[in-house]
Amino acid sequence: MSGCHCELPAPCWVPIRLDDVRERACPGDTAVVRLELINCGATSRVFEIATSDPIVVVEPQALTLGPLEHGVVMLSLVVPTTATGSYIERCVVSVRGCRHYNFRWTVRACCGWHHHRHHLCAALLRRHHSRDCAVDVAVEDHPDYVHHWYDHFYRERPCVPG
Repeated sequence: MSGCHCELPAPCWVPIRLDDVRERACPGDTAVVRLELINCGATSRVFEIATSDPIVVVEPQALTLGPLEHGVVMLSLVVPTTATGSYIERCVVSVRGCRHYNFRWTVRACCGWHHHRHHLCAALLRRHHSRDCAVDVAVEDHPDYVHHWYDHFYRERPCVPG
């Protein structure tokens, strides 16, 4: 049985991890994530977006999408003007539609060669309302109608008290 790689997938109640987002922004500039939500289901669905960090602005925080529709949610974080090269802001972004998704967003204050590029991007965002400098994250949300044999073996277990 040494050749068997029988791994069970994550249970349906565990959030689906999306790729982490790492970004640099100069002090005083805004880091931006453009979250594209796609409702791949046959019914309308409300998407709710939340973060673990209160300084992150989410616009809008909820979005209703009809069948096969897509919409965009913008997340932004302003790097303080007093930030130094050691400044790091980390948060978890959570998306709830038919299923639950999350990713980690890390923003570092830029310095050195990053300064020129990010300064130009920030200027574009301010002057022309361009979103070319935003990081794109796509969520294709759809129900899982398949009943798997392993669905019967998963039970959510409570956290062990600290």
